[in-house]
Amino acid sequence: MPPFPAKLGVILFNLGGPETLADVEPFLENIFSDPDIIPLPIPGIMRRWIARRIAASRGNHAREHYAAIGGGSPLLKRTAEQAAALERLLRKETQREVFVLMGMRYWRPFVRESIEEFHDKGITDVFLLPLYPHYSVTSSGSSFGDWKRTHAAYAGYVMGSRARHAKPGNVFRVRSVKDFHAQHSYIAALSEVIDEGAGRFSAGERKSLEFLFSAHGTPLSVAERGDPYQAHIRASIAAVMQLRNNDYPHSTSFQSRVGPMKWLRPYTTDTLRSLGARGVRNLLVIPISFVSDHVETLFELNIEARAIAEQAGIAHYEVTPGLNDRARFITALAEIVRSRYSI
Repeated sequence: MPPFPAKLGVILFNLGGPETLADVEPFLENIFSDPDIIPLPIPGIMRRWIARRIAASRGNHAREHYAAIGGGSPLLKRTAEQAAALERLLRKETQREVFVLMGMRYWRPFVRESIEEFHDKGITDVFLLPLYPHYSVTSSGSSFGDWKRTHAAYAGYVMGSRARHAKPGNVFRVRSVKDFHAQHSYIAALSEVIDEGAGRFSAGERKSLEFLFSAHGTPLSVAERGDPYQAHIRASIAAVMQLRNNDYPHSTSFQSRVGPMKWLRPYTTDTLRSLGARGVRNLLVIPISFVSDHVETLFELNIEARAIAEQAGIAHYEVTPGLNDRARFITALAEIVRSRYSI
């Protein structure tokens, strides 16, 4: 295990999100251009054309969602807060120079910007930390692929014009983590927000309270190719419920499906209707795969799914917030980074 560097750059991988309503269509185009998201065997130019058409067809619908939560995604702000908190904690714990930046996949700031800033600071050691606890080729895998391509291209640029001794792909010494779905402080942070959510129900309501863990879905074809995402989700849920001594009945569902393809089931909307039909009247929804509040939690779960739950007869419906920059979660991220070095 290498020693903790005197100067370390950490890149937080995340999805990114449109900051304004004008950003929505180009953001969607970037998503649907990614072959890891839409796994169709078509050439790049044709893929971009199809992505543009999909983005245009979905633009108005998506803008309504973002308008309902304030006119844009809060993901950049939330991730910046996480980066700042993690940087402070790592500097305090290691007494080293640590710089934490973001590398968004589909909207600014992109990985290239962080690479350039780290290189300008003279950083040679970089840690890649996806803010996706559960590995999927559609999330972490796509971000790692983006890093690999961008890093190699930047190394070629550096070798050609700024430092002839550099080797392609070797601008930085890189360490990383692929997932942290069972990391103890992450599981504890989840349990902490669940406690807060359960506290919104009266003592009488808690006697019949149930949990619904809602995760972002992936295309079924991705899962059938061996993607571990679904297993990671279920392992996290098992770990947090074990920590809680299985204090309440719970279900698992998947949300955010797009297009006509089959996605992981059961769908959150269908599950809400089933729970209501079964007589569940007090429900706490936990967005298990999301570590930051954004449109999937603030609109899909807090507005859209809430209306479905009420129609299904669920009288008291609550959604836990994302982990955001809560101390226990930032501790988890710091532990992940420190565990890959000796101090």
